[in-house]
Amino acid sequence: MNTNDLNSRSSLTRRQRRSQAPRVECLESRELLTYPIAGVNFLIFQAVVHHQNTAFQVINGVHNSLRSDLTSGPLTTLLATPTTSPTFVTAAANFVITETAVVNNYEANAEAQLLPRFPFVYGQINNNLGRVYFGVNAQYLAFVNGGETAAQFATNVAAIVSA
Repeated sequence: MNTNDLNSRSSLTRRQRRSQAPRVECLESRELLTYPIAGVNFLIFQAVVHHQNTAFQVINGVHNSLRSDLTSGPLTTLLATPTTSPTFVTAAANFVITETAVVNNYEANAEAQLLPRFPFVYGQINNNLGRVYFGVNAQYLAFVNGGETAAQFATNVAAIVSA
């Protein structure tokens, strides 16, 4: 049924038909809501439906979630490996691989969920993800090329992730 069918009722006067809004079925948003923290869905709902400014809460929530994801697993494993052992190089490589996968997952989810509607929030999250990604990879390259010791690498990476 189209709008003309709705407005062509004989029981309505011409003025009533002109002032009557066409009936359109509203579909709910089908955005991907799979971001890896619990509060983002609620904050997006508050922003879209209630027009509240939740941008900085989303940015801080994603930043805290990324920090906890990296420090709880891969960074703990890296820091538990003695810097004098020959397996530290393998632990460092595993940390960088895991960190890259986590950052890429966050970036893909941020793009899928936030980019079309919230470019500022996406940009801030993407800047933070890039800071962590490029900082850790730069430290790893310096470590592998002999520019810093294993202890320096571990300390610098912990500072980058915790910031």
